[in-house]
Amino acid sequence: MDKKEIEKAVLETDEETIAKTDWDSIWKKKYPILERYPDEVDIESYVPQLVEMLYRLQRENGYSRVDAFLVLKDILGHIYKRR
Repeated sequence: MDKKEIEKAVLETDEETIAKTDWDSIWKKKYPILERYPDEVDIESYVPQLVEMLYRLQRENGYSRVDAFLVLKDILGHIYKRR
């Protein structure tokens, strides 16, 4: 499947199908670290800073919870690509 076919499939997938899809299971198959990190990482120690970042995005930019989450996720993706 080439890039254009993937893009078309994503854009044409309806919200009902997206909601029914077990994305966690799919990503864990592709990236096994997602299955095991909860046993290795003190997740709760990261929560306060991440929650504050989400609230800050909402407060300063008027974003909804979902939009703030997507923006923060995108920012992290850009950081990853730069390094």
